[in-house]
Amino acid sequence: MKPQDDRDLSRSSLTTVRLMNKTYAAVITYILTAFIPFGLAIFCIPYLIETLGLQAFGYLSLVWVLIGYFSIFDLGLGRVMTREVSICLAAKEFDKIWSTVRSITALLIIFAAIGCCLILVLSQTNIHQWLNVPEEMGDDFNHALLWLGITIPSVIFFGAARGLLEAFSKFTAAALLRAAVGSWVFAGPALAAKFVSADLPTAVMAISIFRYMILAIPLLIIFNTFKSNNFFAFKGWISPLKSMQMAGWMTVSNFVSPIMVYFDRFIVSAISGPASVAFYTTPYDVISRLSIIPEAIFAVIFPKASREQSSNFEGFRRLHRTSEAILGGFMILVAICIVSLGKSVLSLWLGEYFAENSWKFLSILSAGLICNFVARAAFNTLQAKGHAKLTAYANLIELPIYAILLYALINWLGLIGVALAWTTRVCLNMIILRHFVSRYISRDFREFAVDVLALAATFLVLISVFYTGLIAKTFVILGLVFILLAGLKLTYHEIER
Repeated sequence: MKPQDDRDLSRSSLTTVRLMNKTYAAVITYILTAFIPFGLAIFCIPYLIETLGLQAFGYLSLVWVLIGYFSIFDLGLGRVMTREVSICLAAKEFDKIWSTVRSITALLIIFAAIGCCLILVLSQTNIHQWLNVPEEMGDDFNHALLWLGITIPSVIFFGAARGLLEAFSKFTAAALLRAAVGSWVFAGPALAAKFVSADLPTAVMAISIFRYMILAIPLLIIFNTFKSNNFFAFKGWISPLKSMQMAGWMTVSNFVSPIMVYFDRFIVSAISGPASVAFYTTPYDVISRLSIIPEAIFAVIFPKASREQSSNFEGFRRLHRTSEAILGGFMILVAICIVSLGKSVLSLWLGEYFAENSWKFLSILSAGLICNFVARAAFNTLQAKGHAKLTAYANLIELPIYAILLYALINWLGLIGVALAWTTRVCLNMIILRHFVSRYISRDFREFAVDVLALAATFLVLISVFYTGLIAKTFVILGLVFILLAGLKLTYHEIER
């Protein structure tokens, strides 16, 4: 090799190392800031249960679910905008950026208005009767739903704005804004209960007002970014069909997937009332906060993977493998902690009565999250590659199977059956998505081995729910440690590269 080639290779390697260091720093920033809401939840949830009452808190947990679900009204356009702007930046096609943003924003305004009107109309119906809401709480629930309808545009535009910040690699600002919004979900209702009124509509109103106030910050940052880089050149509208083609498939995933993720809570409410919703959703709300880890990773990796999927396929595939290794290993560590200490920690935090009614849900749902975390890596990789229709196919395949499972297991096992149906569904989701990854992106033995390890870890955690003796618990923990070590061995060379 010539000296000039050596110098070029050295410069290329140094650039790669710097980019990877920036990527790791951005992920760490997301994770650290995302633990702020998690910490606030630990202190605010007991206070909210005490001040609002178990029933009202159960419905507040449903409100949190609906706020997350409101993102369906952007029809996947926010994620499409992040991907398209990332590709434009990589190709240095700066003149297309403003046209892309402007065209997609126009569509977002239309769909946000439609979503807002739908929820406002729904708040004027007897929906509280369909969800088994007690008569004395019916008006409060409908007023809370009214505030939810008002909140929809802020949720949609905040998500799109944050995605643009990530496309421009402004990860610190995006992470801080995300942490602020996530923190206020708990802090807002708690402060409103203390200083204004301890009821459900006031709690939701506090969340809604804050979301509109904080929306101004990312919009201002984006405006200054466009202005300083002369990105305001307008070369015409991009075709709505071009945006809607990929967004349409993303919408199927965005619509169907949250139904399968959250529908179980409404089933619990209809079967057993709001108290059981609290027993079921509180451990899940806490453990689902662990999703800050994959969300932090993919907030950074999705724009990067979108850029590399055409120019550096090996790097693109390495991003996928590294992310699934980190996520799967992390969730197995969490599962070990839950099997060992889950019931005791719940008892210390929320009392013995609450822990006795919740710990099985916590264990079963944490088992499902092992496969869910691995599946998220596959989901992100497929969408970054432009295979949004494959993720939609996966959800459409799962939906009828999940509905049948849910019906059968509820009749057989009651509320435990609800949790088992959810866990079975996410295991199926992982298998389908990883089959698509194996077929269209990466064909090797490792893909099959990861599936086996994730399913084995899930099965072991489920054993600890139904066999609670010391011997069974020890067997489960040792099995999880073995799976973790096997997974690390399997991915060691990939991460080392």
